[in-house]
Amino acid sequence: MQGFGQERMLCGAREVTNSPKSSKPNTIQFDSKASHPQRGLVVVYDLEGFSRFFNQPDVQEYVPGFINHVSAAISTCIYGGSHYWTTQAEQTAGLSNVPVQEKYLGDGAMYIWLETDKSSLGEEFAGNLCNRLWNLKTGFKKVLEAAADLLPVVDVPGRIRFGVAAGTIYE
Repeated sequence: MQGFGQERMLCGAREVTNSPKSSKPNTIQFDSKASHPQRGLVVVYDLEGFSRFFNQPDVQEYVPGFINHVSAAISTCIYGGSHYWTTQAEQTAGLSNVPVQEKYLGDGAMYIWLETDKSSLGEEFAGNLCNRLWNLKTGFKKVLEAAADLLPVVDVPGRIRFGVAAGTIYE
């Protein structure tokens, strides 16, 4: 930005410098060398019909509470607690591994786990996580019923969808 002096950003291992004397400013730049590969697992969830839900009157009054309600259910799947949406309303402990990154995506969120020497992302972890998410998906109607007092509208996202991927991650 002109007139504000020299700006610096670190992106990867390469420093980008924009100064008023530069002929062409740079945006974010990435180093051509990736970090060492890590085994990771990513979960993304999406609320079906969220755009329609969001385009109703006075969304600022109820959408944050609804998102927080759904996020609390996801947190229960990850960190443990009462799974009131299952037929037995079981109480579970947290998963053996916690996400290293959580990112809100507008109509859902993304969670990233990285395997370490002390925590595995093997079949037992992945199976446990997928079972919990499946139970939430199939019992999502109960989550919506529990949120009914928060919502002055009837056109709410009817389903939650999950995507799960595992493999090599480079930072």
